[in-house]
Amino acid sequence: MTPTAQALRLVGALITVFAAWYHSPLGIAAGLVLILAALLYGPSAPHVTRTNPAAGLNLALGAADRHQNP
Repeated sequence: MTPTAQALRLVGALITVFAAWYHSPLGIAAGLVLILAALLYGPSAPHVTRTNPAAGLNLALGAADRHQNP
């Protein structure tokens, strides 16, 4: 998960908490929508394409192996 998505989830959680404190159903819904949008924003797994079919395998190799030249 990207740092941007994490920050959006945090902001959504804070909105939800404050909205719950003030008993605002619309605010709670807005916070939950923001959290859901952040979860769907930029999936953490790389997309496998025809030009890069091994993109999914890079996660299993580890950080040191991914930076080596082929």
